[in-house]
Amino acid sequence: MSKTANSHSLIFPNARIFSQLLTDTVCWIRNVMVKGNRNAFLHRLHGWLYDFFEYLIIRYLSKIPAIIAIYLTHSQVSGERYPGLSDFDLIVICETKDLKGFHTALRRMRARLVQWLPIQDVSVFTSEEFEEWQRLGGGMEPVDEVKHWRCAYGHDVRQKGWDLSTRQAERDRLRLSLMSYLKLITAALKEEPVSSIFSIIARRELYKGFCFSLFHLYPEYLQIPRQRDRIVLWNSEHGPFEAVDDLIKTAENRFQSGHITNPSYEITALAFQQIDQALKVRDICFPSALMKDSPGKKRMSPRNYAEVLRRTRQIADSISQLLEHDLEAIFLSSNGSPRGYVLVVVLKDNLTLCQIGKALRNLHIIFRVYDDSWFNEHFPAKAPLVYSKRMLDCHLEIWPFVNNFALRHGSVLYGNPALYQESLASSSNFFSKEDEIKREILSFSMYKHQIYIEHLKVGLYDAVTLHYPRLFVFKRTGWAPSNAEEAVLHYSEIKAEEDPDYPIAFLKQYGNLNVDRLTKNMGQDAFEQVRFMLESNH
Repeated sequence: MSKTANSHSLIFPNARIFSQLLTDTVCWIRNVMVKGNRNAFLHRLHGWLYDFFEYLIIRYLSKIPAIIAIYLTHSQVSGERYPGLSDFDLIVICETKDLKGFHTALRRMRARLVQWLPIQDVSVFTSEEFEEWQRLGGGMEPVDEVKHWRCAYGHDVRQKGWDLSTRQAERDRLRLSLMSYLKLITAALKEEPVSSIFSIIARRELYKGFCFSLFHLYPEYLQIPRQRDRIVLWNSEHGPFEAVDDLIKTAENRFQSGHITNPSYEITALAFQQIDQALKVRDICFPSALMKDSPGKKRMSPRNYAEVLRRTRQIADSISQLLEHDLEAIFLSSNGSPRGYVLVVVLKDNLTLCQIGKALRNLHIIFRVYDDSWFNEHFPAKAPLVYSKRMLDCHLEIWPFVNNFALRHGSVLYGNPALYQESLASSSNFFSKEDEIKREILSFSMYKHQIYIEHLKVGLYDAVTLHYPRLFVFKRTGWAPSNAEEAVLHYSEIKAEEDPDYPIAFLKQYGNLNVDRLTKNMGQDAFEQVRFMLESNH
């Protein structure tokens, strides 16, 4: 029974009933707010309620002594807050020598608040990490957006006068652009919403995905705080496009009306075309030392790679039959995790918007068959990545560990293998090894904070068996293993006698388990067992 249920067991004879009642009540309130956005008075009234929510969130989080600053981001500061739809995305900056105590306090406070309040993401930095992240980036959000955050508590510790023209800044902008584009792909390939509430949510996600995927390709638009002002200006300068005009009208109606299925294909196809065209004029060479293979290093495929390859070949066969005339290639790669696979569908160059839209519709038909729990567990994007050749090159450059895996284990499921090798071979060292290590350590630190704040068991497994040993090996050798099996093998070969054996033990104990069994079998004490190792400086 959960802690939430236990805390109410003295009041209610059946705490599970209370927990379900609590969940249903919060869901009902949220649905009322979502539908209330169609009425101007209710929209304003619920906006005042959101102001009260903000007061409660900041008041309770600020009771944690280690927190020195809290920032509100995205819709809460852009003037585009839609009660019931908008969540509170928070950036928390802390100063403490007791991370264990801080994580425990924040986890407990967050667990209480999310029962009632619309808190989505709570990202954590130490003050030192935040300072370094603003210099190097780290994949969370481009520094262009940081100036639009609002400091809701504490001292503003943001730096001033960022150089937004650096290669690191460009790398983070491109990364967020492609991540947002993936949301559009998911929206286009998944089933059409079956209720009015889900239709409203889908319209807003379509709007957000399009805006974030495009505007981070053009830094000048990021100087504008409001998304609506950005999209209106972009459409006037690059269009006008009828699909974008309809999207703007949908946002003006607070997403209460408008079609979903056809616009999702049209908007996603337009984003595909515009991203591809924008990349034509960009030098997207962002490789790092970790992508260089070493002939003397032993290669090991992930334990589940044969099964994943077998299943994805079936998917690739279906895709190639329906998209044959518009299809260039299909690739399989991974970020190294057994649940971090990437299925990439590369379309031919110079397709029209109609041809791109038709390809998306055909992929939607295919994934009505293959969209199941197994695919969603092993492919975090929950859909294939529909790219052009230039978009594939960009993806491999800005996600070096995906490139690293592809270099050694990637499979061409359809098309000319030379196309894939051309993308991989185009890499050349640009960043220093030291900066690359710092950047990966920053990303890993953010990941660790999230694991301990939410007690993510699958995340803990990946941290212990992949991220920690991979960085351990990379820092000492300049060469990075491509997956958990390789990372643990080479970690065990170079570690000192006093270095912990947790990566080896975790891979042996949990390596063959799916998500459900891993979550069930891993005890809560595992988080503290490996804490010292994960918090060490590799």
